[in-house]
Amino acid sequence: MHGSSAHISRITSIVQNPLLFKEYERPEWKLWRPGISSWQRCFDEHGLDPSRKCDPQTLSSPELRQHKEMMGRELNMARDELDNLFLAVRGSGYSVSLADHTGLVVLERSDYNSETYFPPDRPGTRWSEPECGTNGIGTALLERRPVAVYHDDHFFSDLIHVACIGMPVFDVDGQILGAINLSIRNERLSEQTHRLIYDVARVSVQRLEEKFFYARHNGALVVRLNTAEGPAALLALGADEEILGFNRMAGQALALQPGAATSLWDHFERTPKILAQGDEAPVILKRLGSDHTLQARVTAPNIVEKGYAPPALLKPAPRTAKPVAASPATPGLDACAGQDMRMQAHVKLLRRLRGANLPVLLLGETGVGKDTLARAIHTESDRASGPFVVFNCAAIPESLIDSELFGYGAGAFTGAKKDGHIGRVKAADGGTLFLDEIGDMPVTLQTRLLRVLETGEVTPLGSGRVQYADIRIIAATNQELEVRIADGRFRQDLYHRLAGLVLTLPPLRERGDLEQLVRQLLENTAGARRFIVSAAAMQAMRAYSWPGNVRELRHVLQRAAKLAESHVIELEDLMLPQKSPPMAMAPMRMNTGVPAAHPAGAKGRGAKEIVARAEREVLEETMGALKGDIDLVARQLGISRATLYRKLRLHGIKTSQRGR
Repeated sequence: MHGSSAHISRITSIVQNPLLFKEYERPEWKLWRPGISSWQRCFDEHGLDPSRKCDPQTLSSPELRQHKEMMGRELNMARDELDNLFLAVRGSGYSVSLADHTGLVVLERSDYNSETYFPPDRPGTRWSEPECGTNGIGTALLERRPVAVYHDDHFFSDLIHVACIGMPVFDVDGQILGAINLSIRNERLSEQTHRLIYDVARVSVQRLEEKFFYARHNGALVVRLNTAEGPAALLALGADEEILGFNRMAGQALALQPGAATSLWDHFERTPKILAQGDEAPVILKRLGSDHTLQARVTAPNIVEKGYAPPALLKPAPRTAKPVAASPATPGLDACAGQDMRMQAHVKLLRRLRGANLPVLLLGETGVGKDTLARAIHTESDRASGPFVVFNCAAIPESLIDSELFGYGAGAFTGAKKDGHIGRVKAADGGTLFLDEIGDMPVTLQTRLLRVLETGEVTPLGSGRVQYADIRIIAATNQELEVRIADGRFRQDLYHRLAGLVLTLPPLRERGDLEQLVRQLLENTAGARRFIVSAAAMQAMRAYSWPGNVRELRHVLQRAAKLAESHVIELEDLMLPQKSPPMAMAPMRMNTGVPAAHPAGAKGRGAKEIVARAEREVLEETMGALKGDIDLVARQLGISRATLYRKLRLHGIKTSQRGR
């Protein structure tokens, strides 16, 4: 109690006589720690008493889920960045969490070490300053700046054994999305260590906000202006070098106003040849009317990130343009297949069907790599020069799906953009639209999607003008569509429109190339470092059920590479659960190569013939490779023996009747 009493007396004295404690208002202090102003607000505006215990509000699970949905599309990207940040700081004992704009913790990453974990930071608790006094999340959100709260910087005395860091996260429009929080319970933590973690977190937030910007402005040239310090200034340019979007740093540097029509050359001397590069080569831009120059990099139109909608910034590239080769960050079909025979059979089928423009439906458990395969299919298709647009049917609230997918006209509803919104379908014109988690799409919207697939016509919300979109559809789900069709949650006619080619991706526990995957993922994760895996560690990975599949394997190896004390990853570095979590229901097993129900006519017959011919070739090759063993062939193709026999008879392929 002595420490608590001293803390209460100290804060009261500082607030009553701020001139006597000028060290708390030093500029270098206020750059990263809260000053007297937060404590004054706690007394004067919030009416808080430092002698009572901090008691953050706790929300129920349904309420927490609702707040997650309200964060919408940015949540997935924030989740990925949270994982990366936690890997960077976990060795210091910190936990990492994400709060929404109200201070409610919605995500958390922690080792839950009893010596350093601070339980009140768990998801579902709200850390606003009016409720919890000076703290990392609440004070950062209120002051709209990063804040590191070190021990007795807290207002309430029962928090002085905790150190935390709050980093506000801004969306592309400059509105606060939420805050990233790092916390640790460690009375012996040095101020120097806390400042170091603060700098690591600041870089992480800058990277996340840049991801938001690039995802919003997919399809545009992005000019990155390097400032003397701090985040880069980003400008998104349209076809005529007009500035279509900018981040906060660019707005401040160039005095830009939202909605104002302006060109890059209204601010810099015209050197349009630099924009033709689009390869991130460094260029120099000179400000108009001065000798001041800025180094810049120009990034060509990028692939949209999962869950984000690109506006129509540039006209689609001509269909005859040379396909864009896969970048190192976008694995090709061969990399997706690895050494697994079933995946290799899928890839052979996909390559034989290249140019048929058939819709593809990818089935499989969460984490098996459906989104990665979808990108690879696009990259190796004749539409590779067009956009690849992702729409996550489960990540966007139902009330927003219609406008996000099909777009809306000017003034369609309160809060709508004055120029309307193009929507994902039209944004994918000339390319591929990837409908992730299609099994979670509301039935009411499935009808509208069905019409688009049938006619290619799009009618934006609030607009009577019909538009046409030339798109290829790739859809994916981990749901049992057979069950959803039976109980009326998924339209059977929509399924047949999507199922031009159905591929079931095997779960990791059934793949035959675990060791090769481990090596490849370690090379991608570790960079210049080279690791080998001990026999005990590899045996443990073979025995583990991998409910999170390849995604979980990637995270386990990222963590192990950080924890390993040498170039050898040992069993304890994997930190695998002693008991695997319960497995999710496996998705229904669809037969590889089921043709969609096409309308009568030459086009439909031609597509069916292409599928049938490719299916026959895959069956013949697989039967030959496995010497006609029916059990092995059925297992490798992911179909039942009865289905295999039916397909063999259909294609006139003779069998030696091997198998049980």
